[in-house]
Amino acid sequence: MRYDLTNSELLAELLKSIPEDDSCMEWLRARHKQGYGEVNRRTSPDERHAHRAAWVMVHGPIPDGVDILHKCDNPPCFRPDHLFPGDQGDNMRDCAAKGRTKRTLTLDADRVSLIRELHGLGALQRDLAKAFTVSHVTISLIVRRKTWKSF
Repeated sequence: MRYDLTNSELLAELLKSIPEDDSCMEWLRARHKQGYGEVNRRTSPDERHAHRAAWVMVHGPIPDGVDILHKCDNPPCFRPDHLFPGDQGDNMRDCAAKGRTKRTLTLDADRVSLIRELHGLGALQRDLAKAFTVSHVTISLIVRRKTWKSF
């Protein structure tokens, strides 16, 4: 990696030599806390993240309200053919199609009774929420008998 290049210059150089296989091209410099490559923190969102900056370099400006999504589900990847434009709805549908959504269990009387029993034995509400894939607020309402009062 050439350290004498700015991040934008490096990105432009890397885009000139896309691997022949289908492997991801991961940004190896700074990364956002969610794993996205960061080209420049002080610029617009289209130039900040490596995948968005790569899209702009290859395809041109990103219209307002459009996100650049990853086919590969790899946040540091900036390979143009692993990216596609879409909105938040497209992102959620892609997420669901790939099985990356949290599945919430439907609570029933048996589960509510079990939640109360486990809480009575000392289980923490946050742990119960995670185990039953519901919010900690839902657990709190159940154990305080604000909901499911008859059980």
